[in-house]
This record gives sequence, C-alpha cells and structure tokens, in this order.
Amino acid sequence: MNLALNKKDHGHDVIGYDRSKNAVDKAVSQGLKGVYTPEELIAKIESPRIIWLMLPSTDLPFLNKGDIIIDGGNSYYWETLRRYRELKSMGIKFADVGTSGGVEGARNGTCAMMGAEEEVFKYLEPLLKDICVENGYLHTGPCGSGHYVKMIHNGIEYGIMQAIGEGMLLAKGPFKLNLAAVARVWRHGSVIRGVVNGSYRKDFCY
Repeated sequence: MNLALNKKDHGHDVIGYDRSKNAVDKAVSQGLKGVYTPEELIAKIESPRIIWLMLPSTDLPFLNKGDIIIDGGNSYYWETLRRYRELKSMGIKFADVGTSGGVEGARNGTCAMMGAEEEVFKYLEPLLKDICVENGYLHTGPCGSGHYVKMIHNGIEYGIMQAIGEGMLLAKGPFKLNLAAVARVWRHGSVIRGVVNGSYRKDFCY
C-alpha cells in the first residue's frame, strides 16, 4: 500500500486489489481506489494497462495484447525468464523489478532494479523516476536481470546482517558491555552507522 500511495502522490492513477477485503478497505481509507476482484480491476483500467504485482505469481487471464505486467515481488530469476517467454508469446509485455528500501522506501522513495526490453523500460521510466530516490533506479538489462541483481543484493544484505549478529555476539565478551549503548554510539558518525541504525537508506541502497 505504501508503494501505491507513493505513486498516487506523484499523480499516477492507482487502483489497488488484494485478496483480503480488509486490505482493500484500508487502502480506500487512505484515499486510494480499490477493487475486490481481478475482473473488476481489469475492467477499470483501459489498455494498454500497467499491472504492478507484488506477488511471486498470479493468474490474470483478462489482459490484452500490449498490456504490461511488472513483477515487483523479487521472484527467482529463472521463474521470471519463464514468465517473460510465456507472456511474450501472448503479446503481453513484461518487466521484472527488484525492489528494495522496505516500507519506508516504498512510501518515500524506493530503490528499483528493472529488467525489461528497452522499449518497455523507456515507457515505464517516468514511473520509476517518480517513485524512486534520486539515482535509485537502473535498467539492468533484459528480462530476468532485475531480479538477478536483486538476488545478489540480498546475498550482500544477509552477509551484513550476519556480520552484525556475530559482532554483537563478540561484544558480549569479557567486559559486560551495554550492547544498546554500543549500538547507539555506532549510529553516530562511525563508518558502520548505516548498518547499525536499521535505516539503511543513508549509506546503502537497501
């Protein structure tokens, strides 16, 4: 919903669907347009449609040739390639977007890595520019490459998280340190402050 609100703030006409009626009701209460079935969603958007999914996969049999599906769900890139070929054979365009930044980034400026055919990327670039932080989006190459780059990104992220965990475990050593205080001082001016404070956006593109 934060990503939808981000798009709405930048003047895009957003209609949201979720399997949960409560989620749709909450979106509507935030000023978004909402629908309760995929059929209703498709009926309310004129072709060529842009359907942005934050799901690994879904079935939308009502699309027309020229419509665009964006998979922002950080899917496994081999599955992305399969879906791209399948949709291309149906005349439906496809883009995979590795997204990062968490709920804060979704609302205030995300980081996006898009894999897509050049024509599709150029068509979608104004939308990406609107919802991303400055210098926070990239056309990584053909379909599949966006999710591939995001997969590598996640490997780096998990390595950093492991380092934090192991570092704090070491800090529990012989001096009975106040770990909260240690983390607090690291947040202010140290070279690892962007990791420790949990808000990665200042020092890393997360």
